[in-house]
Amino acid sequence: MDQAAPDSVVIGTRDDIQPWWADAFLALRFGGSRVQEAGTLYARLFVRKCVAEIWPEKAVFGGTCEPRYSGVWLTSIYSWIIAAVGTVVTLPFTLAIAALIRIESLGPVLTRETRVGRNDVPYEAFRFRCTGRGSRSRRWEAF
Repeated sequence: MDQAAPDSVVIGTRDDIQPWWADAFLALRFGGSRVQEAGTLYARLFVRKCVAEIWPEKAVFGGTCEPRYSGVWLTSIYSWIIAAVGTVVTLPFTLAIAALIRIESLGPVLTRETRVGRNDVPYEAFRFRCTGRGSRSRRWEAF
């Protein structure tokens, strides 16, 4: 009976290959089969680097952890576009919530909070004021 060779063989790591398997893997490879490591297959299929394949010295001394200028620029462009579309879509709901807060209770509709952003640069964030349990409401002021 004639045995057909597999199209490809995937091994965990090169460390998993025992010396006495070398002849069999070479025969497969020269017979037309693809022999590859699992990390390489993962990177090719998912277009991501397998964590097991990341060597500490490459992470420390390589430039792979630094963002590319083009990627940061593109991200900021589409972030602004998404923010603009989101603002237009949610504007009616935002106005309705502001009106309900103004009708229901005294005080400002928005509160300002200072937060810290990228590169430790502070910025002002606005959010709707939430009334807690102990707050006084216009509705119950008469009682």
